[in-house]
Amino acid sequence: MVIPALRCRVCALGFLLVCQVAQLGFAELLVVRAHDWLEMPASGNLQLEEEQQSGGPSYIARTNFMRPEPGGSGRIWIADSNGNLYILPAGGDFAGRKAALEAMAAAGTPYMDFNGSTSGREGDLTFRPENGTTVPVTPDGIFRRFTKFRGYAAGLITFEFDPEFATNGRFYTVHMENSTGNTDERRIPLGGEGTKHPGLETTGWESTPTLTSAAGGNQWHSVLIEWTTPDPTTPVFEGTGREILRLGFNLHIHPLGDLTFNPLATDPSHPDWGVMYVAIGDGGSGESNATDNRTLLPQRLDSHVGKIFRIIPDLSHQTATSTVSANGRYRVPDDNPFADIPGARPEIWTLGHRNPHRFAWDVPTGTLLNAEIGQRGWEEVNIIERGLNYGYAKREGPERLLIVSGPDNQTTVPVPDPDEIPLRLNATQTLGMVTPTYPVIAYPHTVEFGGDAIANGYVYRGTAIPELVGKFVLGDITTGRLYYADFAEMLAAQANNSPASPVNLQPLHVEWENPYDGSGAAVYPDMFGIVKAAYHARGGADVDLPGSSRISGSGRADIRFAIDDEGELYIISKSDGMIRGLTTRPKKAAWLATHFSEDERADDAISGPLADAAGDGLPNRLKYALDLDPRRSQTHALPLWAGQPGEQIFRFTAHRPELRYTVESSHDLVHWSTADVLVEEQPGGLREARFTGADTGRVFLRLSVHPRFD
Repeated sequence: MVIPALRCRVCALGFLLVCQVAQLGFAELLVVRAHDWLEMPASGNLQLEEEQQSGGPSYIARTNFMRPEPGGSGRIWIADSNGNLYILPAGGDFAGRKAALEAMAAAGTPYMDFNGSTSGREGDLTFRPENGTTVPVTPDGIFRRFTKFRGYAAGLITFEFDPEFATNGRFYTVHMENSTGNTDERRIPLGGEGTKHPGLETTGWESTPTLTSAAGGNQWHSVLIEWTTPDPTTPVFEGTGREILRLGFNLHIHPLGDLTFNPLATDPSHPDWGVMYVAIGDGGSGESNATDNRTLLPQRLDSHVGKIFRIIPDLSHQTATSTVSANGRYRVPDDNPFADIPGARPEIWTLGHRNPHRFAWDVPTGTLLNAEIGQRGWEEVNIIERGLNYGYAKREGPERLLIVSGPDNQTTVPVPDPDEIPLRLNATQTLGMVTPTYPVIAYPHTVEFGGDAIANGYVYRGTAIPELVGKFVLGDITTGRLYYADFAEMLAAQANNSPASPVNLQPLHVEWENPYDGSGAAVYPDMFGIVKAAYHARGGADVDLPGSSRISGSGRADIRFAIDDEGELYIISKSDGMIRGLTTRPKKAAWLATHFSEDERADDAISGPLADAAGDGLPNRLKYALDLDPRRSQTHALPLWAGQPGEQIFRFTAHRPELRYTVESSHDLVHWSTADVLVEEQPGGLREARFTGADTGRVFLRLSVHPRFD
């Protein structure tokens, strides 16, 4: 990898020789290793060449959630927002996993295909992999009003397993539909003989009335469905379904985002037995300055938007301590904080949310966390507790959010002291004043240290990365930056509830070996460069990455975290359609001890991790790679350019076999490749690199040096 802190030489014919790879770090720089675990089947429109309805060049695959199947089967379930729910067989290697899913995708036979859209819009078509690209196919899945149009959070959003899945075969899904009337027959799924899912029994299926927002329109619906299968090992779903809840939203952003059950509720004696937490976004209402005051909806107890619900999907559970819902499809616990207030939604557990799109439990402490995407200036991690008000759209991060008229209608200012906001029952009635709950982690929308939108995160309790045990690991969707924080500090911040969060957020860098160009392992400051390399190698059409955001600029890495049943971390990236596992950096200690003396290694006692900016245990990798003495002038040891017009040669000496030397070319200093560079080895370690590509103007060469742990 080539990033800041470069030692370089510019030669007469415009060749840039980048001679050192080093990443300037922070005081607590940690580096983990990412390994390619699964290449998802392509499901985006890879043939797009210009802006169209679906948003321009597509993501390779919009992989959104990955969860291990309960019960110890070893199988993994994976959701692609474009419509497919896959079940990955247990075991196997990268090639086997890839082949298994590719076969399902090419044949159009995933475990469940939600996309049966009849909208006819290009953005709602199904795209299947074929001959290195994807081809459009008329949707033939389950739901005729299904929409993945315009990306965002549309499509197949999430799924979750019932705590007793191993014995009852029950699981839950959330998907997005275009709005319909309550009696519209297109709400009924397509199943039975002659359909793609002949084992899906739809007889007697009844839709639920739409729970409409209290202001604004209801153009999009989030639909929560309970599925039951007598045998989850069948290759295509067989069983029945039941619609639990249908929520209406103003816009196609910030819908119902995640579902979770308390992992500590293992028997009926626990108050959370069979209880589901439902994270519901604001549908874009909170940032609106519309005259109908929809910006107040996340604060209103008569509205479902911007809330976390707590419900019991199984009507046979907790019958003595709960009440059947208004639509008759679930139960509402009597101990929900607002259940006894006339006019309030009894399902509400917490309020004041914008886009609380990801849950995470820390089992040892019984803590429920939520990652919430901000609007104006802050990204948040919140600890979710009964009845709390998290402030939106009156607060964002540690600041006050002001929504006013005009083109730039959002500003943030310091909170007042003391800080209180009204608890709103509806548009006109209030129930006193409350102090908002501030996030335990908040990072800003800044280029220096921040991002555009929080992905999600977990308290790490695995064994593969000992350095991160007890840390909350998180990431930013667009920039691909990774961070971690001490979980004990987060618990203390929750108890303190101060707008000036004391939690110390640290960057996490990633080592990855690029399988596409043979350049070997390199340390990246974020996932953006890793995703970009794979995106182009897999046929991505965008010049950088799809999409754009204020901090990430042109392109989005679009990452999310997942964990397996051992608590190990994975990073899902939509842009390149990849899933990567995270581990500690292998073999570094043995590699250093074998090839470098104690004097040659970084000494943290002197200058801390800044002595090892690249995180490889060496204070100056270039010095060893080129056999340089930094105390003396040694220009003869530097890489040199030689040659004549039409023949450019870049000469250097590879002094150490334990390091990998790679030469790449570029025409724009953005896109680099080894494809047009021929490297010949000469006696004595001398190497000559020749540019063999077409002469199209200025050409740049760079030399990068990486550890050879193998």
